[in-house]
Amino acid sequence: MLGDGRYETLVCAGQIDGLPALTFTAPWGMHDVPWLAPSLPYVRFLASGLLSAGAWDLPAVAEYVAACPGAEGRWSAAELTALLAPER
Repeated sequence: MLGDGRYETLVCAGQIDGLPALTFTAPWGMHDVPWLAPSLPYVRFLASGLLSAGAWDLPAVAEYVAACPGAEGRWSAAELTALLAPER
């Protein structure tokens, strides 16, 4: 833990090419706070990261995000696919 605040817990998720893969999180558990639906800009940010990893295409990312706590029941996979599709 690195001080007070929402994202003060540093986590080492393993190593990539011999370097630590670090992330940070809140000190509480995921079921200790009420779920809120993510905003469209946040969903776009998450989806762009998943898409840039190259393992999933847009429909797979939309299905995954739509099933996540908070997004489930607020964003459908079809809505996300339409909202996240590159402009033509």
